[in-house]
Amino acid sequence: MTSALRDNFFVLVILNYHGVEPAQELTGNIISLRLFRSHLKTLRDLGFKSPLCEIFDGGLFRYPEGEKFVLITFDDGFESVYRYAYPLMEEFGFKGVVFVIARYIGRENMWDIPLGRKRHLSRQQIRELSESGWIIGSHSCSHPDLTRLRPGELREELVASRETLEDITGREVKLFSYPYGRLNENVKEEVSRAGYSCAFRSRRSLKNGHFDPLGIERISLYPIDLDIRRKIETFSPRRSYEILKEKAVGLFSYISAYARHKFPAAGGI
Repeated sequence: MTSALRDNFFVLVILNYHGVEPAQELTGNIISLRLFRSHLKTLRDLGFKSPLCEIFDGGLFRYPEGEKFVLITFDDGFESVYRYAYPLMEEFGFKGVVFVIARYIGRENMWDIPLGRKRHLSRQQIRELSESGWIIGSHSCSHPDLTRLRPGELREELVASRETLEDITGREVKLFSYPYGRLNENVKEEVSRAGYSCAFRSRRSLKNGHFDPLGIERISLYPIDLDIRRKIETFSPRRSYEILKEKAVGLFSYISAYARHKFPAAGGI
């Protein structure tokens, strides 16, 4: 499965954002409210819908025919999702999925080198999103590179985060997003063992292989992506360029977080 599925008349485009702010910032993965509105308008005009209950059934993908669906996801669970993305998506009739870093609920993003501190969603905001029809997924407890953890540490990141979010929402948490998009076969096995049915990568690959429910690809959106139509053309000649761009932004995020961990003074603490 790629970021845009086509099966008979079924089309599902899976998008990945990190945050939305009123004005454009220097950070590479936070987009402006104006650009986000433009993306949503284009999706609506193209006939896309986002009824999550028709896309998922008990955490598993369903395949309804004759529809064009968009799955709008947000990694990290920043408060801006609630303050800006949520009301705008309600205006356009869309629901979303937000992947939360459990240990940073209600706190600032101390796990990353700051280009301006960002606060994460509070417990009440998470609960309200869930009650409004959004899906709450896990993005681990502390946003580490899961491929570098010991077995006990890996299981703690997966299980404790799921249990925390289930306690907040009162609902099963079946979706997971890999921090930095980093995964291997061992991590995927542990994700399944921890009770997740679907897990999402942060970007696409050059391979158009079989559908892997524990390695679902997404189309990542950045401030320079002014034309969302081009982004969702999966078989476009620009595909290789888009993938390289997504990898570059992901690598920067990974390096900045690694530096923040190794050199705390760089994070302003």
